[in-house]
Amino acid sequence: MRSPVPACITVLLPGLFDALALWRQDFSFTARAPCLARLLGAARPVPEPAGYETVLLNAFGLDAARFSWAMARYRLDTGVADAPALLCADPVCLESGVDRIVLHPEPPPLSIPETGALLTDLNRHLAMDGWQLEAPVPQHWYLRPQPDTASAPLPAWPRTVSPLIPGSASIQPFLPGGPERWWRRMLTELQMLLHQHPVNRVREREGLLPVNSLWLWGLNDPDYVPVRSGRLVAPPPFQQVAGGGFRGRILAAMAGIPWHESIGDGELEALCRERADVLLICPGLLPPLWHDAPEDWQQVLQQLDAGLFRVLAQQHQAGFCRVILHDGSGRAWHCGPVPFWQRWRRPAVFDFSRLPP
Repeated sequence: MRSPVPACITVLLPGLFDALALWRQDFSFTARAPCLARLLGAARPVPEPAGYETVLLNAFGLDAARFSWAMARYRLDTGVADAPALLCADPVCLESGVDRIVLHPEPPPLSIPETGALLTDLNRHLAMDGWQLEAPVPQHWYLRPQPDTASAPLPAWPRTVSPLIPGSASIQPFLPGGPERWWRRMLTELQMLLHQHPVNRVREREGLLPVNSLWLWGLNDPDYVPVRSGRLVAPPPFQQVAGGGFRGRILAAMAGIPWHESIGDGELEALCRERADVLLICPGLLPPLWHDAPEDWQQVLQQLDAGLFRVLAQQHQAGFCRVILHDGSGRAWHCGPVPFWQRWRRPAVFDFSRLPP
């Protein structure tokens, strides 16, 4: 009698190895995660394209170079099936460092009245060039041509990058690019309007992050339509998705499968025993990575290790699941099922002081 096929639990954990070599050199820091080390010790690394969003889109069979997050997120936020070509124009906080300007890793949390006040003044300025901002969700802003100027000549869409790309690097190489200088000029003008805006003055007095710029991103190929009748043409190899914020919600909705903000340890154990295939998106290591804060990073990793990876290590050793872990930096760690006759062996343990090349 053939043994039942174990569950496949896919974990996307960006930021796992990105800074460990530098932190070890500068701070004598070594990551501590015994349960994750057991899984990685039994795993085989396989090269793959790097990048959190690239790995996530590839997992759903999507072309990361063509997929437009802006149009997909707009559909999710508004329920509009045929989203127009537009850009995400998210409110962000830029911070000045010693020798560079960096993007704060968390967007400023805005109320609906604050969003309305900011959009009123910014749209008054943008209207002169035939553009408008729309914010169906306070943290999700979109820039699109005004409907009555659709036939007027407008600047070509710029080349942009996701706000996840810069990390702790200078934003200068990641600003909108292309043949049109209009985009950079427009951003500079909006930053000037935001600098002394009453909403920001109040937020700064209350110790809150100001909105001092917009981050334009999310439009790649507006003609790329990977769905048919609202669903992905090719179904993904998952039955459920957990985590990942709006990115996870978008892709689960496109695939027609359930999305959960998180999955508890007991639920995950049950899913493994039910042989369910699940994608777990865990970007929590990224903010402390961008802040260059190894102790905060270790705290997030420790929480994951005590919960998620403890359950997975136990279920993997018992033969209920196999695990694929994507580290976001160009490797997928394939941890196959443990054969019955090896389940009582002491598992190999990955050494975080000897990092993969």
